[in-house]
Amino acid sequence: RKAWYILPLEWDKFAEPGVSRILDLGCGDGDVTQRIVDFIANCWRDKGYKGHRIDLYGYDLNPSRIVNARTHCKSPHPDIHLHFDVCDVVGKGIPHSDQYFH
Repeated sequence: RKAWYILPLEWDKFAEPGVSRILDLGCGDGDVTQRIVDFIANCWRDKGYKGHRIDLYGYDLNPSRIVNARTHCKSPHPDIHLHFDVCDVVGKGIPHSDQYFH
């Protein structure tokens, strides 16, 4: 997969108890998305934390990339939920309120 070059700088913040939603704009095939959720699950395991619900939303303009993301990305933890959809962020915006991801 292609995400090997992305450094997980400050990704530990994604694993904190107050985080409930994460947005990955331009998620493509979900390579980085998968690395993020694996990182979160490993942080929880290493800290002995059972976890909490996190919804990670991946949006991309290319429908074939979303098909690939849905096919290849798997949640490593029962409380981490993945959602992938085609979205024209520039033309139409994301299908959530302005404060949904804060």
